[in-house]
Amino acid sequence: MSIDDEACLLEIMDYCWSAENDYGAYLDRWIRRVHGFVLVFDITSPKSLEVIEKEVLPRLQNVLEVERISAVLVGNKLDLEDKRKMAPAEGAALAEKHGWQYFEASAMNRINVDECFLWLASDINKKCKGKEKKDKLTSLPPKRCCIM
Repeated sequence: MSIDDEACLLEIMDYCWSAENDYGAYLDRWIRRVHGFVLVFDITSPKSLEVIEKEVLPRLQNVLEVERISAVLVGNKLDLEDKRKMAPAEGAALAEKHGWQYFEASAMNRINVDECFLWLASDINKKCKGKEKKDKLTSLPPKRCCIM
């Protein structure tokens, strides 16, 4: 994949956040090696955005020991517009509060799926440029980006 006219390998880890899937220390280890996050919620389920704000984000901040994380927030299931229970402004407000980019997407119809990953990879690439070698963002081999 080409990011900002440079070849880049995206390593994408898929994790479904729920009490049943809490892998404890394993999850924390995955989180520590990730450069950025694609946080996806269901626009037909207000609870899914609440889980990101009240469970996922605090865990990420605690494990990474930072206030701000590199992420995009994605309202998924745009193909179910007739069943929408959340206004686009709700997702956009949470994204703006945390300095993230916001997208609405349909995985089923492949609307904005690539754009979410490309934007995040480009953002990570920009942040990594100019960092010192001791920085954890450059601890992976060059031109490799890990997204969860």
